[in-house]
Amino acid sequence: MFRKSDGRRWGSIRTAFVKACRRAGIKDFRFHDLRHTAASHMLMLGARLIEVQEVLGHKNDRMTRRYAHLDPSFKRRTVERLEALSTKSAQAEVNYEKDVVSVDTPR
Repeated sequence: MFRKSDGRRWGSIRTAFVKACRRAGIKDFRFHDLRHTAASHMLMLGARLIEVQEVLGHKNDRMTRRYAHLDPSFKRRTVERLEALSTKSAQAEVNYEKDVVSVDTPR
C-alpha cells in the first residue's frame, strides 16, 4: 500500500505510515487506530458483530464493541428508521380502532 517515490517497498510499513501521516498533516493518529476505523466501517456497512469479531481475531464481542466507534450520523439514521415504524404502527392502530368501534357500536 505504501511505497517509496521510486516504487520500491518500504522496509517497515509503520515508517511509511508515519511519513504519510506527516505529509497529510494528520496528527495524533497511530497505525493501530486503523483497526478501530476498520471495525467501525465494517459495522456501519452492515457486517454483523460476530463477523467483525472474527476478522479482528477477538475472543469475545466485548472487545469488538470497544473497537467499534459508530459515526453520530449513522446512529441518527438508525434511530430515524423507527420513525417510519412508529407512524405505520400508529396508523394501523387507529384503523383497527375504527374497525372495532364500527363493529361493536349498536345500531
